Amino acid sequence: MEDPDDLPDARWWEIWLRRDSREAFEQIARLHELRTSTERISFPEREVILAFGTQIEVGRVVMESNAVAEVRRPKIHLLHSWRCAMTNRLYAWKN
Repeated sequence: MEDPDDLPDARWWEIWLRRDSREAFEQIARLHELRTSTERISFPEREVILAFGTQIEVGRVVMESNAVAEVRRPKIHLLHSWRCAMTNRLYAWKN
């Protein structure tokens, strides 16, 4: 039986990048035709962007880059909702 996490469905992923490594990650992502969001949320040690692709596609980019600290599935699937949620997290973190 196949592991459901290995199915070839493309989806949005939260990519938690090490500070100052976004450009390096995006270069590798472009080489693999992995679509990334233009929006990002910055924290003191991390920068979060969204990437759209399959688990295998995202895994290839992660393996070729030391920029990625963590990959998560967004809990909210719509990009607009994700952006609002991340903005609220940032606001709560600052206050």
